[in-house]
Amino acid sequence: MFSEGPRRVASSDLKGLECFRKAPEECPPLNNTQSSRCRKFGSAIYCCHIDSEHQLIEGLHSSVKPNEKITALHIRNISLVRLEVNIPEWRYLMSLSITDGNITQILGILESSHISCLNLSSNYIQETDPLLISELANLVRLDMSNNNMTLVPTLSPSLLKFEIDLSNNKYINCSNILDMMRQVPGEQLRFDNRAQTSCCSSRHQKCGPVFSLNGTRNRHKDDPTFSDFLQLHGKDVSKLLPPSNEDREEKGDGDEDESNNQIAHADISDMETWLIAHKHHIADVSDLLCSNYKEPVIHLDPTQICVTPRDWTDYIYYIITGEILVFLLLLGKVSYDYWVFRTAGYLPWPASKMPKMPCDWVFET
Repeated sequence: MFSEGPRRVASSDLKGLECFRKAPEECPPLNNTQSSRCRKFGSAIYCCHIDSEHQLIEGLHSSVKPNEKITALHIRNISLVRLEVNIPEWRYLMSLSITDGNITQILGILESSHISCLNLSSNYIQETDPLLISELANLVRLDMSNNNMTLVPTLSPSLLKFEIDLSNNKYINCSNILDMMRQVPGEQLRFDNRAQTSCCSSRHQKCGPVFSLNGTRNRHKDDPTFSDFLQLHGKDVSKLLPPSNEDREEKGDGDEDESNNQIAHADISDMETWLIAHKHHIADVSDLLCSNYKEPVIHLDPTQICVTPRDWTDYIYYIITGEILVFLLLLGKVSYDYWVFRTAGYLPWPASKMPKMPCDWVFET
């Protein structure tokens, strides 16, 4: 479906928001090399078959009158190694679509505060400016699907609700997606085409789906589970979760565990902190149990569980402090005795009661 123009949508209504797009057959005709590559549709511009930035600028200038504002732009089939987006004619855009092209890198920062929908899909994009969309405070939909992205550009800190499509980008960094989830928490962030959204862990060099479907639990199929978030961190889920029914049958063990979400080996302290920080994103957070403590991990007290025998090294700081105090006390006593001897001519107790040593003559005058 193609949208005839940008549509203002309340931030609470993300579903159905579409960027301005036109069909391929509506592209301007290519009769000769001098013809404009852009066509005007009201306050929107549609450009096709762009081979250089000069063609793009000339096409916009030929379609837009002086001091005229364009609110929507769709560029189809643009072939550039680098695309610079700091173009004055784009300052008043509400919708920007750059689709079905071949762009290696996008440079610059989009400065239009009016853009609510941005579509950069199907362009083979490998890299963008990290701050490309950081100024888009009104952005509610971003489509970067079908590219070769590894990092998603930084979002504006003022975003409240946001819809994004990162599907068919095989090498996006998992921590990058997790940072986005932290910035726009809970139901305020919506992922489109979750089944085709994957990421890679730079730490473990593993790639996999961000969101998986779990048919064994009665939950909404799109809710990310604990296993999904372990994949974001590159953890080996098989070592943390109990074996599946298929694995038990292969081993000849027909007994079922009391819980399908018991964690056999985990750092409870770090895991509990992590679960609390991300409980808005995990559907089964209250069902995660330890194999030896039959209560949710999120409610465990690390001070009672992570108990180890104390060693003498635990008191090393107290020992060092005591030695320093004793040294200062002895230094003060010797200084006091010397002062009394120089002023009164005698040694105070206990120095006066100490027997003479064979080497005392060295100090006698």
